[in-house]
Amino acid sequence: MTATTGLASSTSEESQETTIPLRGSFAGDVGRRRGSGCADDEVSGLTEEEAARSGFGCRCPCSPEKPAPIGLPVANTISQSSTPPMWFFNFNRNGPSGFSGASTAEEVTAGVDARGLVAVVTGASSGIGLETARVLALRGVRVVMAVRNVAAGHKAREAIRAEIPGAIVHVLEMDLSSMDSVRRFASEFDSLNLPLNVLINNAGILSKDCIRSIDGLELHFATNHIGHFLLINLLLENMKSTSRTTSVEGRIINVSSSGHILTYPEGICFDNVKDLSRFSTYMAYGQSKLANILHSTELARILKGAATTCYVALHPQVIGISGKYFSNCNLETPSSQASNAELAKKLWEFSSNIVSAAKLATRNVSGLSFPAMAMATTKGARDGRKGWRRWNLEVHGTVDGEAIGRTEEEARRCAGLRLQSLANTTTPVGHYSLSSTLRQLGTESAMCWFNRKGPSGFSGASTAEEVTAGVDARGLVAVITGASSGIGLETARVMALRGVRVVMAVRNVAAGHRASEAIRAEIPRAGIHVLEMDLSSMDSVRRFATEFEALNLPLNILINNAGIMTRNCTRSMDGLELQFATNHIGHFLLTNLLLENMKRTSSETGVEGRIVNVSSSAHFVTYPKGICFDKVKEPSRFISLIAYGQSKLANILHSTELSRVLKNNRETVKYEQEDGVNISANAVHPGVVTTNLFRHRTIINALVKSIGRFIHKTVEQGAATTCYVALHSQVTGISGKYFSNCNLDTPSSQASNAELANKLWEFSSKIVSS
Repeated sequence: MTATTGLASSTSEESQETTIPLRGSFAGDVGRRRGSGCADDEVSGLTEEEAARSGFGCRCPCSPEKPAPIGLPVANTISQSSTPPMWFFNFNRNGPSGFSGASTAEEVTAGVDARGLVAVVTGASSGIGLETARVLALRGVRVVMAVRNVAAGHKAREAIRAEIPGAIVHVLEMDLSSMDSVRRFASEFDSLNLPLNVLINNAGILSKDCIRSIDGLELHFATNHIGHFLLINLLLENMKSTSRTTSVEGRIINVSSSGHILTYPEGICFDNVKDLSRFSTYMAYGQSKLANILHSTELARILKGAATTCYVALHPQVIGISGKYFSNCNLETPSSQASNAELAKKLWEFSSNIVSAAKLATRNVSGLSFPAMAMATTKGARDGRKGWRRWNLEVHGTVDGEAIGRTEEEARRCAGLRLQSLANTTTPVGHYSLSSTLRQLGTESAMCWFNRKGPSGFSGASTAEEVTAGVDARGLVAVITGASSGIGLETARVMALRGVRVVMAVRNVAAGHRASEAIRAEIPRAGIHVLEMDLSSMDSVRRFATEFEALNLPLNILINNAGIMTRNCTRSMDGLELQFATNHIGHFLLTNLLLENMKRTSSETGVEGRIVNVSSSAHFVTYPKGICFDKVKEPSRFISLIAYGQSKLANILHSTELSRVLKNNRETVKYEQEDGVNISANAVHPGVVTTNLFRHRTIINALVKSIGRFIHKTVEQGAATTCYVALHSQVTGISGKYFSNCNLDTPSSQASNAELANKLWEFSSKIVSS
């Protein structure tokens, strides 16, 4: 079998194993597909340099001569077609790598011993994919061929084995245009119990017709990009694990094309992915190939510092090179759009949204969309939005209502719980029922992204005990508010398990004592104190601080965990809106009262003090201004969920400004005193946890308890992020940040507003001083 044979037997335009010959330009190849001798396509919207580099237009000779030799493109993102406009002058010219467009896959891998490696190659039954699989097998790689046509895959495998008797080749079915098929492939691959070193996203289609995939997406984009995007996400943990275990760098290669230069003026026309009104075959194909490069760029950025990076499959010359574009076995410069980091990030979030769209998500992931924006694009779906915003839930005590004042991106990220397909053309608006919602949850719920570990090595599925394993915190003292139940109680238990002396600040002292006895029964050596504090009363907070000081204890950790959600517009004893008073002002005052003790403890012991504010992703759902200061004392036009979101936003802004204040203080103190003060302040989102936070919201409490068994985190998992930020060494020196699922996360733009944080600090200071 030769490369020429594999290419000459390319399949129909709709087949995902269809490949584009390396000979000639993209437009010229398309012209030959149309049956013409050549194709002079206008290159619009390109700079002169890009137009010259693209080589679009006629590239005679166009006769059906034997194609040029096919090489295994060695790249992060690789081009299927020759880029230089005078390809017949440059094709045999070696680049810095020592290879050229005339080099073959066997030539560029000569001398490589890849025995023991495992590779997945998509579209491996014909063309470039088949030759790639053959040469990898020749070099000792165990190859898993991911193919749409299983019969063709088996024929290809037998041909490889006939030439290379020792070749180990598996054939698994996968249709990249179907996300369900991609998921089935990933499940079948996992069942093989194989490691994974190399992933080559080679398959692609070029279709002349405007066709939707089974998931309702434009077919080129669905097959050439989204399918591969999902596949990488599903196999990435295996690659990371393999790399860590073997110390062999993992490699991900996206096969793109110089056709990426011919795309829509905006690069990626996100609207056209589902709404095909502006469809153009070549633009759609070019868009999908641009997406391949942008995908590699953003993936390389995300994986920077991790065990797995994106770069070419076998040659040692490309070790350490990531996020680049290769052509003719050498580094090449892609279009300006392909180098646009902002566009790459936007595509990543957009793609994350799409691959999550059929699932119910249980974590706040950039790009996940809430029902009002992610439902099907039919008229019936659009009509159904208003009826379903009321049921847009995120549990932990996070209820995301209408995203008032949010940007589209932030609104998408509000949802922890997605209700997919609830708005459809068969169910009239206003006729949705709670029972049908629960049935929907029962059949469609899935822990999308839940088990996916982040850079910390932990995920939303990690428990508080797991994230603190190996931590010796003996000698430390922590104050935890709301520690008599739920996340607060689990936080206190795990802190005590790791040796921390815990002071439980609770509103219900009897419940606090029962909780402390339960901890002591499990951990006999635990040092636990129970003190009364009602955060809605500033006098009660001051009494607690006085009683704590009377214990003559140092203070290393302060965890501001307690919180309420109320359905009614209620004032605190101090005349403030109750949620703002309890969730923010009480903790603001408590932090101020205990801060001197923490500074003294840090200075004397040299141990970093840590302040953790438990917030929520509900902070995205607040007033247009973020904090509506005039509503804190005059809660006119009160909306419970918006007021709750405001208080959670305040938790993050408090951490941000406190971090800034402590940094300035630390710099001043270090100037005057050598040992200095070292205290960090961070905010966390615990995740989706069923707690008694909803005790004041009867309907939502019933909903949460009904659906909690399908989508909630356990309390042990809900306390994990708090315990991670409070105790783990990875967080040392990090301050003013927002964490979710035991990893750094990005809060809303309002939560990152330094001016708003400062204004809230001054506003709160006046309240607690009045």
